[in-house]
Amino acid sequence: MIYLDNAATSFPKPLRVCQEVQRCLTEYGGNPGRGAHALSLAAAERVYACREALSDFLGLGAPERVIFTHNTTDALNVALKGFLAPGAHVLISELEHNAVRRPLCRLQREGRISFEQFPVLGLCDAEILTGIRTRIKKNTVAVVCTHTSNVCSVTLPVRKIGALCKRRGLRFILDAAQSAGHLPLNMREMQIDALAAPGHKGLYGIQGAGVLALGAGFDPLPLLEGGGGVDS
Repeated sequence: MIYLDNAATSFPKPLRVCQEVQRCLTEYGGNPGRGAHALSLAAAERVYACREALSDFLGLGAPERVIFTHNTTDALNVALKGFLAPGAHVLISELEHNAVRRPLCRLQREGRISFEQFPVLGLCDAEILTGIRTRIKKNTVAVVCTHTSNVCSVTLPVRKIGALCKRRGLRFILDAAQSAGHLPLNMREMQIDALAAPGHKGLYGIQGAGVLALGAGFDPLPLLEGGGGVDS
């Protein structure tokens, strides 16, 4: 069999991934952060090691600002719904996944925010940036875009978009579902305020795991409350 659906989920997983999942289930399968016994502490250490690895990999430099989510959709919903205040205006590319478009459509229907898209297809970097620049309004607070599309193989000029957002005082939220593990990512150098990515695609992890990495000063409100401890 030749598997050609890696843009949806990578398969087969590397042997070391399978072995580590087995080790988790058999050697350190405690509840991280919920106890002081050996298995709980061992699990907590592995979770934090994963935060550190992701922080380094994404050029974040702050493992405590790595949030584990169910998937990219979950991460994007937290970034958008937890950040956008009433009256905000958002710019998105014409290539956005429903994980971006549908939350924004709902917020717009409810009268909370407004958004519009900027063109990408068939345009050079300068034309894409002009499309963003000319659509910025007084109440524009963020640009949200995919890094690269799995539908038409277009890669956006992320570094240039991040620089534009920085100059104009806008937040830059990146959907890295198709680029994490395939294209270089450095949140600090690319001026990315929030990056959402899945664990099960280019990072070769298992399904049901994703990440939302947050730059300094970007602190969306959580969609869910709970957990143990006063700082959870």
